[in-house]
Amino acid sequence: TAAQAALSAAREETSARAAHDRSRRRRQEADEAWARHRQRAKRRHRGR
Repeated sequence: TAAQAALSAAREETSARAAHDRSRRRRQEADEAWARHRQRAKRRHRGR
């Protein structure tokens, strides 16, 4: 029925948005780890 179609469409949209949020969060965590790594490298060079 139309209600079932709308429900499945909403569920697909929700799952797609959740996957997008997961990938964005993973990329943000990678960026933060890379920033921490660069900060550590800069400190090490300055102390030399």
